Amino acid sequence: MMKSNTLTLTTKTPLYLPYSLVLILCICACGSSAPEKEAAATASPSPMPLAAANEAAVQSSDTLSPTSSKATVTTMNYDVNHPDQTFSLSKKLMEVSGLSYFAPGNQLLCINDEKANIFFLSLEDGSIEKEVDFGKNDDYEGVEVVGQTIYVVKSNGNLYPYDLEQKEDGPTIKLPLRQENDIEGLGYDPTQHQLLLACKGSPNLEGHEKLKKTKAVYAYDLQHNAFIDEPVLLIKDDELVAWVERSYADADLSKKKRSKLVERAKDISPSAIAVHPASGNYFILSTVGKVMAIFDSAKQLEQVLFLDEDVHAQPEGICFTPNGTMYISNEGRGLVAKIHRFNAK
Repeated sequence: MMKSNTLTLTTKTPLYLPYSLVLILCICACGSSAPEKEAAATASPSPMPLAAANEAAVQSSDTLSPTSSKATVTTMNYDVNHPDQTFSLSKKLMEVSGLSYFAPGNQLLCINDEKANIFFLSLEDGSIEKEVDFGKNDDYEGVEVVGQTIYVVKSNGNLYPYDLEQKEDGPTIKLPLRQENDIEGLGYDPTQHQLLLACKGSPNLEGHEKLKKTKAVYAYDLQHNAFIDEPVLLIKDDELVAWVERSYADADLSKKKRSKLVERAKDISPSAIAVHPASGNYFILSTVGKVMAIFDSAKQLEQVLFLDEDVHAQPEGICFTPNGTMYISNEGRGLVAKIHRFNAK
């Protein structure tokens, strides 16, 4: 059961390290002209540029939603509204929350909101292969595994580590976050060796400058066991609006449709966060507005995607496997919770 001891923390100013990665794609072709013609006939068309894909998604819809089942929105080689596989989860996971990839077991980790259990799921069908009890039931929102330690975050920002080798709870890590911050997203940045804590609620800390029209992501430095008291990533309303208006500038949209896209982007309230293993980009999910915002490795806004509610009923978790396969979990909302798999194309 959970120990009562807690860990006292220091805070420090943020340290950013440069990060870059160049992906080189080499395409080789050989063989006679006849096989080449056959291959050309069966090859998939090249992906549309992002802006064109988003525009096509909006224009193909018969409703006000730019992400109807007819739309195909592709970004970073993921078709985010058309899963390659869908797992229907156990009733125990009706309120599935958080998602992480566990390499030693080639499994997915998740929790069920308000239950002190960590679930190990099959990567093949989403079935429960193992359960770990880590303490008392409470408002738990996210889960992340780093090495041999699983971290679970509570909505007030407290972290609950579980040692896989010792099979026991570690001391509770109390951070200078509050219930008003409403932490829902927990991720891991391997380049900085930091846990990322995404605020669904207020972006502000007591005693610090107040942020307005912004959502914030804070970090906990695992190397120094220190909370970084300045946001490591900011999600700003004006940048979201500017991105949508710029990307849809040439789209044939009514004023009402355009306004709806802008409002959905401004509604972003992070429910999950993950770092892409190849690009280092930050993927942020929001149940509110059904939006995915992607920031590059320098933490600059790169893309905004509008998720199809018929696919993503209530997105609450996101993670990647080392080869770039993306998984997104959705609460059941009284029906069946699901995890979608998206292969990197």
